[in-house]
Amino acid sequence: MPEFCAAYSCSNRRTVESKARGITFHKFPRKDMRKKWERALRRKDFTATNTTVLCSEHFKPEDFDRTGQIVRLRDGVIPSIFSFPVKPQKVSASKVTPRFPSPQPLGSAPPEEFLGVLRSASSRMDMMCGINRARLGPTGAIRAGPTRYR
Repeated sequence: MPEFCAAYSCSNRRTVESKARGITFHKFPRKDMRKKWERALRRKDFTATNTTVLCSEHFKPEDFDRTGQIVRLRDGVIPSIFSFPVKPQKVSASKVTPRFPSPQPLGSAPPEEFLGVLRSASSRMDMMCGINRARLGPTGAIRAGPTRYR
């Protein structure tokens, strides 16, 4: 069964590639140190099992004993290198700026520059859709009648 690092947002797993990169995996210790490691992970309702592991990226270089062929953790070390999520800061209501200008009261005329933009956009849309305003009636519906083709 593949072994994944138990640390938050760590995607390391025990593979040939991770071994080639020098990443080692370490089982959780027993008894008192296990609780300290679990608290260091800051994962809600997390309980380590006998097969739970952490990768070497969560320990400082001085936490390892590399004197022999096997890389071991020194006694009493606690994992300390994690990338925990940053909690978003709450913004007070007084600092919030509106995204849109406040609406105009009903019955007031829109600004003239807005009407100009609206007219030009409407005429461009008519050209793109092939609408001939001369054939539109007062309701905006196309009037019936002979169509001349040139």
